[in-house]
Amino acid sequence: MCSLIAEASFDSISQNKQRYKLTIGIGQPIYDGNVWTCEVHLNNEIVKVHGEDSLQALCMAHHIVKCHLKLSKALYFPGTNNALSVSIYYPDDPVM
Repeated sequence: MCSLIAEASFDSISQNKQRYKLTIGIGQPIYDGNVWTCEVHLNNEIVKVHGEDSLQALCMAHHIVKCHLKLSKALYFPGTNNALSVSIYYPDDPVM
């Protein structure tokens, strides 16, 4: 397990309309002598993505985070009903 370099928590609405706490973290890219690996922490799940260099591994990790956030029906600041737009994390994405 690696050191997280970024982490955020939200309240999210799932596809079946259940509200739950969502914590997302991205780990520091690590080189094992062959390939770079970056961990994405999605609550209790860890997804490992790989790249030819540390930047590619980090970009792939960000892509997974972006896809996961876009799957949420809604995001809120934790413990509130104040809606949060994914576009604050990805402001130049025309799909948001």
